[in-house]
Amino acid sequence: MNSADEAAIRETFRRFSDACGRMDAEAAVAVFAGDDEVTLVGSEPGEMARGRAELEKFSRRILPASGGYSWEWEQMIVDGAGPVAWVFAEGHAQVGTGADAKRVPYRVSVVLERRDGEWKWRLFHGSEPA
Repeated sequence: MNSADEAAIRETFRRFSDACGRMDAEAAVAVFAGDDEVTLVGSEPGEMARGRAELEKFSRRILPASGGYSWEWEQMIVDGAGPVAWVFAEGHAQVGTGADAKRVPYRVSVVLERRDGEWKWRLFHGSEPA
């Protein structure tokens, strides 16, 4: 994995966090590949979306209901082979804003594919470790 690809992948994480924090479902979904072979699995029961249409529906429902999400990553391991990359990140998620915000430990694994020179998410699996 070269440094330019790693920087581009890390940028997708920043864009995703920023979009979720602003509750911008369209921008959050934009980091994913644009087909039906994408999957998101969150940390709570029922937080699963398969395919672009389900992912868009899920994001439009969960982001406003939560007050938005954002992440601060303390550790991020980026690796890859050819047009495929995988990331493990660990840190904290912030749910909501202001006095009602909740900060929780969070881990995520993401699989990405380089398409037309851009890194796109194919699989997102998040968890709140006990």
